Amino acid sequence: MYSNPTHYKLMKRNRDSAEPLLNIERGHNPGAYFWTMPVRVLNLDDVTWHSDNQDCLDDVEISIAEETFEDFLYPVFLRHFQNDLPENAGRGEEYLPERYRSGIAFEWVLTDNFYTFAQIEAVIRDIQEILDCLRNDYANGKLDYMRDGLRNLPYYLPENRKIIEKFSTDEADAIAKKNIKHLTDFYENFTANLEQMINAGKEQGYKLISVCGP
Repeated sequence: MYSNPTHYKLMKRNRDSAEPLLNIERGHNPGAYFWTMPVRVLNLDDVTWHSDNQDCLDDVEISIAEETFEDFLYPVFLRHFQNDLPENAGRGEEYLPERYRSGIAFEWVLTDNFYTFAQIEAVIRDIQEILDCLRNDYANGKLDYMRDGLRNLPYYLPENRKIIEKFSTDEADAIAKKNIKHLTDFYENFTANLEQMINAGKEQGYKLISVCGP
């Protein structure tokens, strides 16, 4: 079970690519991306993550690169994941929370993580708090649970994609602060997409949003 994501960030980011990793793509990218969209589980007595047991509002689906999700979104989604939400509990015994080191059964691999609209609204509030700190008080302790990811921002910049040595904590913080607009633009765009999903979902009778990893 993927309960505490780790990967070799420097190795994965040392590549030639013109694609900025803080992009949010409309629609479904079948690569190493996280996919987010409103869903409806048709039968709670069946396995809830099976695609044939879901009605998906894919008109408003977005795709975010796995690394970007891990660094800048995962801690927020983890804190609002509800193990006993019926749709999460109905994914099957292999997704029981005691099988995850954190005890929070957020699944990383090809399995829906379900959130109510109220929980997504809480995610949005957290991101808005993050945005306020990024703009006005980068040292604020409210950002501490996001620090590891924020300090990876330097490795996303084109000039650093072939870097071999890792930046010190102070160096990473300084570079992140200097390039903070990349993050604030990303967060603003992401929350706007979540708000659109909630509005579209409510209009069409949906009550959940799925966050599904590659």
